[in-house]
Amino acid sequence: MCGGCIEESDKGRSIATMGHELVVAFSHIHVWFGMKRTDERVIIMTRQRSILWLKVASAITVVVGVVCALASHPATAVGWLWLFDLLKWPLDGDPAFFAVETRAVNAVLGGTMVGWGTLMYLLADPQLLRVAPQVPRLMLSALVAWFVVDCAGSLAAGLPGNLLLNLSFLVLFVPPLRALHMLGHRAR
Repeated sequence: MCGGCIEESDKGRSIATMGHELVVAFSHIHVWFGMKRTDERVIIMTRQRSILWLKVASAITVVVGVVCALASHPATAVGWLWLFDLLKWPLDGDPAFFAVETRAVNAVLGGTMVGWGTLMYLLADPQLLRVAPQVPRLMLSALVAWFVVDCAGSLAAGLPGNLLLNLSFLVLFVPPLRALHMLGHRAR
């Protein structure tokens, strides 16, 4: 079957029926990601897998923050220099070093990322999420606010490659937060 074509056998079937069959056809994939089917035939992650995913994403944020903070000293800036070279594409060794002012910003940004990742890790607590089911929604709101401001700033600074890095963080956090939000919403 071609991408946008409807085969002869599909004529007369509703989109809902074809959509249901698509979910059934791909439902075996959900096992790999710790997801389960609900009564509404929607596949969602389990609470346990969502919390684990969120904790791993938070730990990744902390590690990236540490690498950023290390760039506040020339001797430990190689990882962050490489990332900025990649973001400025093509890989050409530019920037070769960070100015003193940039190193100060790296320290502040690194500390902020470590704090942000640590806070999200601590908020991904099963007991907290049971008594405060609004936490994932609040975290999603904060994540979207960060994404919009960071992307706008990256474009203004002439670093559009950073949008890809931002998008990767968004992809890290949205699935578990969305699943936890939906699971908390269902429990009410």
